[in-house]
Amino acid sequence: MRSPALVGLLALLGSGCLVGSSSSTRDDCPKPSLEQGKIRGGLTTQGKTTSLTLQWEPPLAGAYEPPAAYYLAVRPSVVGCKHPGLDPSADRGLPCGITVGGATQAAPRSLAIELGGLTDALKDGAIHVTVELDFPDTRHYATCSHPGMEDVYYVVVELDVDVTGTLTASKVSPMNAMLGPI
Repeated sequence: MRSPALVGLLALLGSGCLVGSSSSTRDDCPKPSLEQGKIRGGLTTQGKTTSLTLQWEPPLAGAYEPPAAYYLAVRPSVVGCKHPGLDPSADRGLPCGITVGGATQAAPRSLAIELGGLTDALKDGAIHVTVELDFPDTRHYATCSHPGMEDVYYVVVELDVDVTGTLTASKVSPMNAMLGPI
């Protein structure tokens, strides 16, 4: 006599419903090619808003090039800041009163990011700011599919700004992925 559990398992095997046995369980979505990013032109301050422009190099031949709408769907946020040399107990903590006012596409493969409150934060001295740019799942911008929940691709931007508001150092990470659970 066959057990109901064994019959069910055999039915699953025969139908191709187990992971790896069907094309609906494969991830064929491309990773955005946002490598070798850099800050272009330093910081620009107008009133209490500071802007910066990020530019990425063209993708390698055959790499996925996201459409313009992909860049406009970015969700930027300040994830950290600190005042070097300032007693940590006196620091205002995250995010030091700095906000991201928005991101717009400045040119192909580039984003203009607006930071609010940076000039006020500089009253406490030079500052190190970390901004994260979360990009959406490419399955909404390419003909592809993958199982599970939304993937998030992200870039981390680190800025060192002196008390005059001048960008003294910056680092833009290569794009990383946080794959959604299946």
